[in-house]
Amino acid sequence: MKRIQHDSQDIDWNNPDSIDNYRPEDEAEYLPEAAELHEIWQTTERHYSAGVPGEIKDIYLYPCTTNSLYLSELINVPEDTLDRLDYIKEQAQEEQANWRREYAERIQHDDDLLRLDKFLTTGWGKFAVPPGFRYGDTNDSKPYFDKETAALLFESSQRKEWSKHIPFERILLLAEGFYWY
Repeated sequence: MKRIQHDSQDIDWNNPDSIDNYRPEDEAEYLPEAAELHEIWQTTERHYSAGVPGEIKDIYLYPCTTNSLYLSELINVPEDTLDRLDYIKEQAQEEQANWRREYAERIQHDDDLLRLDKFLTTGWGKFAVPPGFRYGDTNDSKPYFDKETAALLFESSQRKEWSKHIPFERILLLAEGFYWY
């Protein structure tokens, strides 16, 4: 297993006793390697939750990029789609106090706008989450995060077909990594 760092300790830096209890090793958590993740995914049923006891939340896979050209290429929509979507949203917000309904009505007949809106909201959708897998992103895990693990995350997502028109290496490059929550 690989070690990744998490800022999970609650240290009161004004209290000397608390500072004495600080142990850097407590901040580390073990993350399974890609091969171990693959084995976990093969032997357990798919989970779409945060793995938090008593709490079930859907976890969605998103690209880290905010570049409109990259987003357009990732889901195969025209380059101006994000600009059009933002313009429609701004218009609806200016005209209506309850703008979300107006916004939805204005984009409902344009497949490209609907696709990008859904992608911005839920990314590639839910993905297979091994029990206990935390929220995070591939940037938090660097340099430990590898392409094989990224491929497993992506391949288990619900709407991976939105990006199947380009090779996975290009997806990873355009996405500038993945994040999930």
